[in-house]
Amino acid sequence: MSNGVPARILPHLTPEEISDRDHQESRLNRELSKCWRGDHFDAERAFQVLRAYTVEIFDVVYPAFQKKIGYESAWIPDIVGDTIFRALTVYEAHNAHGMPSMGVLSQTLEATLLDHLKELKSREDLTLTGKQASAYAASGVDLASGSPLLMMIAAAGRGAHLQPSNVRSGKRIGRSIHSDKAARRMEAYIQEKGITQTQFSVAVNADTKTLYRFRRTGKVEKSVAKRIAEAMGITLEQFTA
Repeated sequence: MSNGVPARILPHLTPEEISDRDHQESRLNRELSKCWRGDHFDAERAFQVLRAYTVEIFDVVYPAFQKKIGYESAWIPDIVGDTIFRALTVYEAHNAHGMPSMGVLSQTLEATLLDHLKELKSREDLTLTGKQASAYAASGVDLASGSPLLMMIAAAGRGAHLQPSNVRSGKRIGRSIHSDKAARRMEAYIQEKGITQTQFSVAVNADTKTLYRFRRTGKVEKSVAKRIAEAMGITLEQFTA
């Protein structure tokens, strides 16, 4: 893609599909508006909201295009590009400050969608063409290897902190944890909610690779473990017990 603008003219969506897409964009606009507190803009919260709703928009348009006559997987880079372009257009209208540049945001959102797409690929056995793989080669993304969300985002807005709390609990836990049981609890939660690891990583404000390593090794930073526990609706102590 070039400057976030899709290179291919995709087939037209139906009025109903456009309405569903616009609905998600309207929700993104409302949630970004909530990031303003007087003259202060909660950039951290906005970053999380932007990633979350970009995935939500994609999850509306991607299945819609898959149903089109003549659909081919070579469309996917343009579907991703169009999704990012539309999400950033909504974001740009808020004149936010304290956020990464548009270029960095575009790259971050693309990486988020590609991780999400890889997990969808593993679920639906999506075939990726050599042409599509080449389109993403410049991003350094290996498409051969595999990666409620809004309810978690809403919960965070009602009081869950994206950064580790300074409040001490009765049980002291070090800066990092090593718990295979906790990793399995997280894995079971993701499967139960029917979301991808990428969607969950957005909800807990963590890199997808961090959660992958946690699932594989049982090791994770305490701050990340705390956010995972909050997203699951339990305490850190319950999560690591």
